Amino acid sequence: MLAKDEEDCDWDYHDRNLQHARKHHILKWSLITLTVLLILVTLIASFLPFSYITLDTGLQSSHLRTYAGLTVHHSPKHGPYITCEATSLLPTTPSNCTFDLLANGWIPSPCFDATMYNNRMSGQDFPFYENLNGTGLVRQATIMQGDLEMFPDGLWVTAAQHRAHCRYLVEGAVRATARPDAGVLDTFLNEGHMKHCFDVVVEDERPAEEILKNVKAFFQAHRCYVGRATAGEQILSQHGKL
Repeated sequence: MLAKDEEDCDWDYHDRNLQHARKHHILKWSLITLTVLLILVTLIASFLPFSYITLDTGLQSSHLRTYAGLTVHHSPKHGPYITCEATSLLPTTPSNCTFDLLANGWIPSPCFDATMYNNRMSGQDFPFYENLNGTGLVRQATIMQGDLEMFPDGLWVTAAQHRAHCRYLVEGAVRATARPDAGVLDTFLNEGHMKHCFDVVVEDERPAEEILKNVKAFFQAHRCYVGRATAGEQILSQHGKL
């Protein structure tokens, strides 16, 4: 029969083994889940630019002049898109554009996922910095004014903000596949950016408050590719249902 301290030690060792096994199991399925997400986003980046622009009927959504109140432009590679052309939060800024802090800029309404954004931003107040040494603190509320000319050289960010940005983009790319009537944000079609963000989501364990030496946030007016959304409307219009 084991002595009391030996018995306790034996159970403690057994418990640690169980905990290790559970952690290994959780890590295994987490990696599997992230791999599946990576495959989905890769499919978006690889196929959407070519398949969502033209339907079997041959209709081209680039024939539209406006969509969601914004001028439709055309990219030879990715097809028709709209963008918020104002550079700051002025009366001329279209009401159907939203400044998205996690996507770093203005986004037209067909590409803005309000539910996801509100969930991710709830209770957040990310700090930004003009200088790498942590001076020149810029509060989130200042950036949310939406003036793209205020910080032309970008702002330094923390590890926490960077992870939030990347998790947001990964989730947004996956959610976009389930919204065929919505637009596709330009960042989702940037293969290099998306692969970088997957690496961050999987591997980045830096302290939340650490200011990253190789990452800055630059703010812009994003493109929203609307080929999938507008092509469907044209079919209905030609059949007299709009």
